[in-house]
Amino acid sequence: GLSKIGVGRGDRVAILSGNSPEYIQAYFATALLGAEFVPLNFRSKHDQLTYMLNLVDAKVLFYADRNRQDAQAIKKGINPNIRYASLGTDIEKKLEGELSYQDLISQEEADEINDPSGTDRDVTVIMFTSGTTSFPKAVEQQHRSFTELLLFPEDTEKQETILITIPLFHVAALQGVFSSIIEGRTMVILPDVKPESL
Repeated sequence: GLSKIGVGRGDRVAILSGNSPEYIQAYFATALLGAEFVPLNFRSKHDQLTYMLNLVDAKVLFYADRNRQDAQAIKKGINPNIRYASLGTDIEKKLEGELSYQDLISQEEADEINDPSGTDRDVTVIMFTSGTTSFPKAVEQQHRSFTELLLFPEDTEKQETILITIPLFHVAALQGVFSSIIEGRTMVILPDVKPESL
C-alpha cells in the first residue's frame, strides 16, 4: 500500500474524513511505516486546509466521498506532488490521477508487516488546533503521549461497547480508539454527530 507509493519514515499522511474504520486503519498503516498521521478537521475552510497541508508537506491525502469537493477545491493551492487517495467505493468519482483506498490495501499481503525502528518519543500524529483566532497550529503528538495512557488497562475481561462520536481529528477520540483496542472493546463508530444518527 503506502510503502509502494514511497511513504516512509518521517513522511506525513493526511486524512480529510468523518469517522470510519478506514480512518483507523489508515492511522495504523501510517504508524507501521514510521510515518506521521495528520488528521484534518473536515469542517475547516479551504484556506485553512491548504495552509495545514502545505505546513506539514503531506505526501498523501486520504479523503472521504463527502469531502470530495473540498479535496478538489484545494488541489491547486497545495504541493502538486501530493498523492490523493479516495476512501470511497465509487471509482467513477475519483479525481484524475488519484489512488483508491481499496487499491492500496489490495497491494499488500496480510502478513507483510513492517517493524519500524524508533522510540516512543517519535512523532506519530500531528494534530491541529481549531484556528479560532488565526490559522490552525500544528501540535506534534509522540507515541508515548498515547501509550502512557494505555499502560494500565482496565478489566479486559469485561465485554464492553464504546460509541465513538467525537471526530477522530480530536485527541480525545484517538485516545478512546486506542484504549478500546488495547482493552478489547467493541467500537461503534459514528461518521459524524447528527441527532438522527443517535
